[in-house]
Amino acid sequence: MAHISKFPFYRHLRAEPNQYILHYRNGKLARSGAGLAYWFLPLSAAVAQVPVEDVQTTFVLRERSSDVQEVTVQATLTYRIADAEKAAQRVNFSISLDTGAWVEQPLQRLNNLWANWSRHPVRARLIEMNVVDI
Repeated sequence: MAHISKFPFYRHLRAEPNQYILHYRNGKLARSGAGLAYWFLPLSAAVAQVPVEDVQTTFVLRERSSDVQEVTVQATLTYRIADAEKAAQRVNFSISLDTGAWVEQPLQRLNNLWANWSRHPVRARLIEMNVVDI
């Protein structure tokens, strides 16, 4: 979470090195970068914070093996956002200018997306294997 200090008319944002900040002023990208620290006017600003570190998500898959036995598999998936600007265009990473916390839950949305995308190949592999091999 970005650290935001409040002053009467200005705010000061300080981000960690693994946080990529996108600062928009009047609808246009004013500054961007990892680990930024700067002063800004909150009335004309919108700020997004995109993690650029490894993120892990875990999901559970219930399927049947090739010998028709029900199995439960826990999978852990690790991903990293390579293009922060493109990710911020597709998922809402905006932060509250009062608290520095995300307005929505973008990592939960990405975790669900990656879990759904990876279920098909995992499921395809499981139905080819018997329960002993699994």
